[in-house]
Amino acid sequence: MPHLVLSGLLDQVDFGDPSARVDTWRADGVEVSAFYDSLLAKLMVHGSTRTDAISRMTHALGVTEVRCLLRLA
Repeated sequence: MPHLVLSGLLDQVDFGDPSARVDTWRADGVEVSAFYDSLLAKLMVHGSTRTDAISRMTHALGVTEVRCLLRLA
């Protein structure tokens, strides 16, 4: 499958799990160019066991919402 470069407007990004750590530069309404750093955000969780951490990450990803207008560059 070919790699497609996309750009567009980050309309709304919501990392809905307050217990997850998020490192990001993004903000609602930011235009992402075709030359962006592909790492828009890092989402991190901690658990007492690997199974617990996987469960927490699954939840954090499940409540994360990204709304954007994309276009081919």
